[in-house]
Amino acid sequence: MVLIEIQQSVHARNQSKLTGKKLIIATGLRDTLPDIKGLQHRWGKTVVHCPYCHGYELRNRSLGVIATGPMSLHQAGMIPDWGVTTYFSQGQHLPDTEQQLFLEQRGIQFEHSPVIEVIGEGMDISAVKLEDGRFI
Repeated sequence: MVLIEIQQSVHARNQSKLTGKKLIIATGLRDTLPDIKGLQHRWGKTVVHCPYCHGYELRNRSLGVIATGPMSLHQAGMIPDWGVTTYFSQGQHLPDTEQQLFLEQRGIQFEHSPVIEVIGEGMDISAVKLEDGRFI
């Protein structure tokens, strides 16, 4: 998002004229979620992307980070401030020795079997089902 101070009017492609003190240009950011059953419809409610945006509302319960890339390890390091945390590596995004030590010191549990389903009533999450058949 870009915030621009406007001194004059803006002319749109359709020839309309817009005036105002500020113009916000939104580029249409789109979240790409992993293909896990039960994840999409909970997005923005009990499945969230940012602990600073949603940590307070979801605090004091079991939390998990489903890894989608290298930054997932960094994110996992922040989550224990809000609740007991499990890092789901999906069998792909494994910590190196230094990262593992740091995350263990933060009290994070590790699970390497991929999450294949998020389970619960409505928006609530009661468990995740792992590829090896276990439920956490």
